[in-house]
Amino acid sequence: MDKDFNLAVKGYRLIYPFFDTDGKFLTDYGLALYSAKDTYAAINILSKAKNYSNNSVIENVLGNCYKEIEDYKNAEICYQRSINMVPGSFRSHYLLLKMYSDNNQMENAVNVANRILNLKVTVPSETTFEIINGAKNFLKLQGVNYVD
Repeated sequence: MDKDFNLAVKGYRLIYPFFDTDGKFLTDYGLALYSAKDTYAAINILSKAKNYSNNSVIENVLGNCYKEIEDYKNAEICYQRSINMVPGSFRSHYLLLKMYSDNNQMENAVNVANRILNLKVTVPSETTFEIINGAKNFLKLQGVNYVD
């Protein structure tokens, strides 16, 4: 799979000079870089993409990139921006929960898990219910009661 993304990155790199101000192109290029595990290049391109077309996907992937390089402050900022853009996003909340949990910020993680359980499900999906169950299980492991 990485090989496919590396091939895509080569293609993006070739045409980059012609599309370096196109937000959609920069987003796709940044996502390909992230998928190819070129984290620093992904941060560079996705940060540039934000100047032309910012959205929650860019913020979430930037958050993931910062988390990978253990820049938790910037990861938190990106995930929070994503949540501010789409307040009902289960995925953005879950990414923030995981970042806090993985970074041993349990009080913050518990707060986000509770927020997840209070989000309204507008489009039921398997992913949404996996996130809800993940938040419940996290709280259970932390010894925190929640109303089901």
